[in-house]
Amino acid sequence: MTLTVAAPCVQTVTEPSKMEMQAESTSHITIRFTEMVGDAQKPTYGSISSAGADLYSAEDVVVPANGKLCVSTGLQIELPIGYYGRVAPRSGLAAKHFIDVGAGVIDSDYRGEVKVLLFNFNTTAFEVKTGDRIAKLICEQIGNGTYEEVKSLPSTNRGAGGFGSTGESTMNSETANPATNLERITVRFTQLNENAQTPTYGSEEAAGADLYSAEDITVPAHGKCCVSTGIQMELPFGYYGRVAPRSGLAAKHFIDVGAGVIDSDYRGEVKVLLFNFTDNAFEVKKGDRIAQLICEKIGHCVYEAASELENTDRGAGGFGSTGQNTMEAEPALKKSKTEQIKTSATSVTIQITKSNDNAQMPTYGSAEAAGADLYSAEDVTVPARGKLCVSTGIQMALPIGYYGRVAPRSGLAAKHFIDVGAGVIDSDYRGEVKVLLFNFGENDFEVKKGDRIAQLVCEQIALCTYSKVESLEVTERGAGGFGSTGQYITL
Repeated sequence: MTLTVAAPCVQTVTEPSKMEMQAESTSHITIRFTEMVGDAQKPTYGSISSAGADLYSAEDVVVPANGKLCVSTGLQIELPIGYYGRVAPRSGLAAKHFIDVGAGVIDSDYRGEVKVLLFNFNTTAFEVKTGDRIAKLICEQIGNGTYEEVKSLPSTNRGAGGFGSTGESTMNSETANPATNLERITVRFTQLNENAQTPTYGSEEAAGADLYSAEDITVPAHGKCCVSTGIQMELPFGYYGRVAPRSGLAAKHFIDVGAGVIDSDYRGEVKVLLFNFTDNAFEVKKGDRIAQLICEKIGHCVYEAASELENTDRGAGGFGSTGQNTMEAEPALKKSKTEQIKTSATSVTIQITKSNDNAQMPTYGSAEAAGADLYSAEDVTVPARGKLCVSTGIQMALPIGYYGRVAPRSGLAAKHFIDVGAGVIDSDYRGEVKVLLFNFGENDFEVKKGDRIAQLVCEQIALCTYSKVESLEVTERGAGGFGSTGQYITL
């Protein structure tokens, strides 16, 4: 019952492609799992270079219209230290049925059942059958952050520029390497039409490169639309492209991005699925910045059935269960465990300053938690079916080569229909960290000072140089689009 991504598929050609050779030479991570029920299915990859393995429903359920539901997979898994499992939306469900995934952070010490929190933004109920593919699990490499309070942060060219503030793009295909001595990887791309634009970075240390619309189009009120960029690209094996929301669009216009996983073997046009949660249609013009592309480092995994998993201090504690912060008053045994983790995962120091007395340092809920809790520094109310930026009262300096992903808290998502919009903190950003909360519930949501409102995951990324070429390397998957990874690799 072992699956390996590195195994080549049956092909009519005799010579392996460059990507297949990379896959064969890449070391893979073994992820042990147990099946809790008879209808549980092993996660499977849709193509040789898929970033995420498909997760399957172990039950027949219905996600109510404009509602949410936790769907059982019947699996427990054991992720390696230094990684976390990102439960990402399936592009087909997002584009065709307006289905998104809430929360979606699986820590390496979590031993409860993996459940998928589905958000249904459609006006009709959505049926899920046993065996349906409901999400994908991406094994993402992270830094083990140590948060250190300091009096001041190192200055950057960008400085405190806030939401939607990176301004005009500072890098393009003709721009020389930035002042920082960063090793950049080359991402080759082709332009499909004259309206296509080169992805560009808004600042030297921006995590994501801006993606531009190649068409004039309207996203309907309370609707969705796939927007053309007019480009195809070739991402390196061992990375995937995360299409992330732009903070300005999210905060000002309630525009989010659905799906957003570009595998390294995908050769179709890159399209951006925009969700519009407002009562008004949203116009997109040619040349508008509509999303950002982050090149994220991942592990390619082998899923191995096991009779039982190694126990952890956290154990089967589920959604919203990490409880009291373990970093504040750790028992000796857990402190020793934490030291072991720091030696086995990449340890990074994140400098923090506080702007007011209500600010709190980010804290980890368990020794192996992927994300550190972020706390509200104010009493505010997020309106029903609305959004609000909540102050944390902190500024931070992340190390180059990482970005801070502001991720939803599973308890808020599952119990209160609260999601996080935008959520990309670049390493050169020096403004206050704010959390953009989306409230999809029918009732106002109160936030008090000291409430945990999100989690900050320190994600390892590649900074890229985008190089225009005439053609891209052919892959077996090719231009298969949204929801097209198709048959699974089986041995």
